[in-house]
Amino acid sequence: MAKRRRARGSSPPATARPQELEEGYDGLDSDTGVGAESLSEFTGRKIVTILSDDPADKKKVCEYFSARDVKDMLQTADYVESVFDMADVSSSDTMVFDHLPILVLNDKPNVQAALAAQPASVQDEEVRRLFVVEDEKRHFMSCLDEGCGQQTAMGFSSASRGAGGQRGAEPPALSPYHQGYLRGIQSLASQMLGGLPDEPAPNDGAAISPTSFGGCFSDTASFTWGLQATGVAASSLTGNGIRVAILDTGFEFGHPDANFASRVVGNATFVGGTAQDHHGHGTHVAGTACGPRDPGLSTRRYGIASEAEILVARVLGPTGGNDTTILGGINWAIGQGCDLINMSLGPRVCVASPAFSASHERAARIALGNGILMIAAAGNNSSRPGRVCPVVGPAAAPSIVAVAAVDNCGRIASFSNQGQNSSGGEINFAAPGVDVFSAWTNPTRHRSIPGTSMASPHVAGIAALIAQQTGLRGLPLYRELRSRARDIGHSRADMGNGFVSL
Repeated sequence: MAKRRRARGSSPPATARPQELEEGYDGLDSDTGVGAESLSEFTGRKIVTILSDDPADKKKVCEYFSARDVKDMLQTADYVESVFDMADVSSSDTMVFDHLPILVLNDKPNVQAALAAQPASVQDEEVRRLFVVEDEKRHFMSCLDEGCGQQTAMGFSSASRGAGGQRGAEPPALSPYHQGYLRGIQSLASQMLGGLPDEPAPNDGAAISPTSFGGCFSDTASFTWGLQATGVAASSLTGNGIRVAILDTGFEFGHPDANFASRVVGNATFVGGTAQDHHGHGTHVAGTACGPRDPGLSTRRYGIASEAEILVARVLGPTGGNDTTILGGINWAIGQGCDLINMSLGPRVCVASPAFSASHERAARIALGNGILMIAAAGNNSSRPGRVCPVVGPAAAPSIVAVAAVDNCGRIASFSNQGQNSSGGEINFAAPGVDVFSAWTNPTRHRSIPGTSMASPHVAGIAALIAQQTGLRGLPLYRELRSRARDIGHSRADMGNGFVSL
């Protein structure tokens, strides 16, 4: 149970101003813009993203809502290590994150009235231009097949991987004024979220001259195929001194493999209970990114950053998670001083015209400013060759590394999503994501499963090794990852900068 430190109603904590990103920074690889995803599953809550890094502007936005009868204002800083209780969130009017310029608004009449209200003054109008309001989405694991279990509740059900454009719950309607306001705020948001002037052009599906993947790899008695293909198997790097946060279904704290669970230096849950993994997905992801060098008991090595410190945030429960739980995990991980954040999760729909969440992009930019690189699964909504879906979820944000999946012969996985939209949602790297062997909950202990969920932690683990080797963090670390990526003959839309390699 999360523990409160202060009474509700105290002044909102100021968001620490991050280090300034270089002038002209506009995302990892492409020019971007802000839009609204219309085909997804929504909770009814609203996410308010403040477009300014000035703590005074965050205070103005909080005061703006407070003056409109949104007074029951929860602060994540009121909780030990900012680990809040979702039951408290649901009973309050709004919650304010301490490390992020973001608020969560509950679906209550007084909140709806505040959102629909016309500005009463020029000052009100100025405050309204400081923030964007989005519908909160639900998120699920990005793995598939029977190994993921509970497909309808937590993974990608057969229905969700059927015909394109399946529609979840429709977003609640906003007032005509607010709809117009959201359209008008696009230009301001675009100024905040634009593109890197010195980066490659947006992924456009243009073919890249092929090079050899090196044949087809297979697991051996010593290494998984992914560790061989990426060059990790031949490296002595361990990720020592690097802190990796895994935002997922939790972790198997009783896992018997040597030097694994003992490296978890912090854990939190945002979906109730404890951070213990009752599914297996989170343990599998953590195993790939940070599993032991020598698991023991005649088990082949499956982990990359074998001496990295592990932070575990349980943000997905039996019915999945949502933007609040995910942002809570990010907020907590920033406070814990992590270097990398992995998110193998996302919505379970094929969105025809993808756009990224302003809250995810702002969180990623705050993270980058603090030397933290966020990495996420591109999604498994495709069924190639007949149906190819765009990147979804947190991975669609320009400042979050989006990872596609390939098989052991270097072929793009049939389920892997694609970079299809120049306004966000490009692929940055491809990584091993088919028949990936890693840790699982007891008593199973290990299993092999597919998914972009399995590809993403390969990138996170390799990033930890490079961070140890070079001392690089944040955006410079991303650029070093990009410089080492290998062309394996696919389009930029499918593999981005290439196959992740050490």
